Amino acid sequence: MDDITHKLSTAFRSKRLLFRAVDSGNPADLALITSALFDPISQGLTDLVRLQPIPQSTGMKMMAHAAESALLAVFICLAPDDSELESDSPGARFKEAEAKATPIGSLALTQHPLPKTEHLRYARLALGISEPFQGKGFGKEAVNWALDWAFDYAGLNRVELGVASFNVRAVELYGKLGFTCEGRRRETVFVAGRWYDEVEFGMLQREWKGLRGRA
Repeated sequence: MDDITHKLSTAFRSKRLLFRAVDSGNPADLALITSALFDPISQGLTDLVRLQPIPQSTGMKMMAHAAESALLAVFICLAPDDSELESDSPGARFKEAEAKATPIGSLALTQHPLPKTEHLRYARLALGISEPFQGKGFGKEAVNWALDWAFDYAGLNRVELGVASFNVRAVELYGKLGFTCEGRRRETVFVAGRWYDEVEFGMLQREWKGLRGRA
């Protein structure tokens, strides 16, 4: 019982990060995620839509739709130091930490858009980290948390994602995290006058268990 209680109390935490839901009905949340992810660098690295200035109102509509339709949509936040928390119970401490956390990006898991496909038990991962916080290992930490949530709590059998081939850092990261490169969709990404491939990665539940020593 104590082991389960501990796991539940830390289910939305990792070593440095806290994950809180994106509220699609909260304009402040939508404005925050839009301003964080629609600068040209973040947009160009994480999104396949045409690169152009996007009005905040349009970005908020896009984010609201994404959050409502996703299996999981969360802010990636820097967790406050434990010394800053005053609450005693695990639940109250998490709520206090959630209120004091600093959002630095977002993460989503989306399932197949067609109805009656839930039995396939897979989701597609999308991740965005604000430019000032890139290159600090937060993406790796967030993806590991998302995998644990997907396989331990959502009952998925597969997590997949795609990344533009020019994003070498991301391609290397997913390989190091244990994803299998499953192929390339040739010349499907157009950026700065050039065509690039989209590299497809996937991880199965049994592969994740092996990585966590739970095979």
